[in-house]
Amino acid sequence: MDAAVERKRRRRNKSAIIREYLQQNPDTRPSAVVAALRQRKVKVSPTLVSNVRARMSAANERGAGKPRRSGRSSGSHSVSVSDLVLARKFADALGSINAALRALETLSKLSS
Repeated sequence: MDAAVERKRRRRNKSAIIREYLQQNPDTRPSAVVAALRQRKVKVSPTLVSNVRARMSAANERGAGKPRRSGRSSGSHSVSVSDLVLARKFADALGSINAALRALETLSKLSS
């Protein structure tokens, strides 16, 4: 049993092998990568190849060492006092804040 564990420890994972192949052959289609790796006795699926490629491109776009952006950015969508005054006038014109919110939700659905 120890020999099998030792072999597994020395063996590289399939994603690393796919990444290595894609770095050398970046424009290769997933089915061609599967066929090439099959000749090396590595069994992978086209889906795994596509997922590894997507993770590689996402990591390259973000850049090494850069943190991922959080869901909200602070300050880029700040609301000025004049915007609040206009929003209040809008809500007053419709009768309530809830009516203004419903109108904005409807407008959002129409413009989508």
